[in-house]
Amino acid sequence: MYVVAQNEAEGGNPVVLGVSLDTHLPLDTDNDLIVINDGLTPAVGEVAFVSGRVLGPDGAPIRNAVVEIWQADNAGIYIHSRSGGDKAGQDRSFQGYGRFLTGESGEYLFRTIKPVPYPGRTPHVHFAVLPPGGR
Repeated sequence: MYVVAQNEAEGGNPVVLGVSLDTHLPLDTDNDLIVINDGLTPAVGEVAFVSGRVLGPDGAPIRNAVVEIWQADNAGIYIHSRSGGDKAGQDRSFQGYGRFLTGESGEYLFRTIKPVPYPGRTPHVHFAVLPPGGR
């Protein structure tokens, strides 16, 4: 399944943005992907912090933008049902998806694991940035 958006610069033609999650999100969607809810067991992998700022075309910070990230666990398995790999080896302590509402200076911060390669892909984290108030 892919996320598709209308690209005004391309005359309104659909543009593929990337792989989406299932139609339901995990119960825990905060910015700490290493610990799920009040769990005691952290995800397997090297801890990494992903941070930055969301800025408009004029360089001004965008407050209340939603930054979403999703990635595979340390075994290269995503949380969505169409993920490849051996689901028996999935890290059930890894949240796999998170979101953050940017602050006044447009800042965001996630605690996750360092991405790992899996067959056919280099290590990576997927991003989506949504404007304040919608998709």
